[in-house]
Amino acid sequence: MSVHESAALHAAELAARAEAGTLSALDARSLAHAEDLMAWAREVLTEAGQLRLIGGA
Repeated sequence: MSVHESAALHAAELAARAEAGTLSALDARSLAHAEDLMAWAREVLTEAGQLRLIGGA
């Protein structure tokens, strides 16, 4: 599993907690970190011309 895939799964789990109203402050920071990891992975893959690896164009 790639960094992007792992971060995306974690972000989805935390987003579900946020929607349910059970997101703690620690979970909120974890969600922000997961989103940062996804953005970083997208940037690296874009620069490498490999965005297709995460379903991008």
